[in-house]
Amino acid sequence: MDNYDSELATETLQTALEYIVKLRRGLEHYLIPPIEATNTTDQSKQLLLIIEGLEWVIQVLQLTKKIQRNPVDMQETTETLKQLLEAMENNDTTLVEDLLSYEILPLLKSWQENITCDLTPEA
Repeated sequence: MDNYDSELATETLQTALEYIVKLRRGLEHYLIPPIEATNTTDQSKQLLLIIEGLEWVIQVLQLTKKIQRNPVDMQETTETLKQLLEAMENNDTTLVEDLLSYEILPLLKSWQENITCDLTPEA
């Protein structure tokens, strides 16, 4: 990877890190009222935005793999997203909330920690 590509990948990871922080905050805000208590249309729109954000971050992680010290396991991530989409299609709000709370949020935290490490210069 030449210097320009490395700089671009680093800048992209920095942008992803900033986005993950916002995505986590948005997801936590989304989960504060129980999903069942929210407007279904609003809930669907918000959830689709969350999934689009996750997909973007996944693309960034795949495209910047060469500069990552601890590359993310995409198989686990893909499986979790499949389960989330399935739960949405089945209107299983309990499973959606569980996946967001116990799978996606910890995943975002892990990505945030890994990217922070990747962006920290080695000693």
